Amino acid sequence: FDESLSWRLSTFPVPELTARTGSTGTVHPPCYFLLLRGWSWLTGDSEVALRSLAALCGVGTIVAMYWMFREAAQLDSHRADVELFTEQEPSRQSGGPAAIDRNAFGASVAAVLVALSAQHIHASRQVRMYGLASVLVVLSSCMLFKALAARRRRRRSWAGYTVLALAACYTHYFAALSIGAQMLFALAYLLVRAGGNGAGVSPLATNLSFANGSGASAV
Repeated sequence: FDESLSWRLSTFPVPELTARTGSTGTVHPPCYFLLLRGWSWLTGDSEVALRSLAALCGVGTIVAMYWMFREAAQLDSHRADVELFTEQEPSRQSGGPAAIDRNAFGASVAAVLVALSAQHIHASRQVRMYGLASVLVVLSSCMLFKALAARRRRRRSWAGYTVLALAACYTHYFAALSIGAQMLFALAYLLVRAGGNGAGVSPLATNLSFANGSGASAV
């Protein structure tokens, strides 16, 4: 019934589609249904065509999880800067080929875990908004890490994060829980960095990576 409802909503004109979302028929916001409408216009409305959008989002989530883990690891590069500023000996573990290899390995493990998740596979086969919400949540986390670590063009990263976060919330209301977790992390990160202690940055980022990965699959 849910998948049939998604298809039916996508067949309405845009004004009627947006008016019907949030009604007693569906409580979900309109972003996914609008995207599905455009997707079906391009690919047709067969079962395979409709499900292919969710499959594409599922693949995108796996790739985005790899990217998110790598961006989270980049936050640890601030540790050396903080230690230099506080006249401490810079950590030798914050960079170099060994650290890069560990980061790539950790990112690969995170991506594989998402790819093997039964819940993720199930969401990637449904004509529903869960796959889209997942990839948007993970991508918004990527942009958040990028914005926090950026030394230049930070406005562009924050603008990208804002767009992705809003899109996620307009896809599924539960995405707001993940956005809230991101805001808590950003606050904790800025407090830790302001306190001159870079050692706590990397664990915080890693915890958010796994929290958002789990939250994205649960949306």
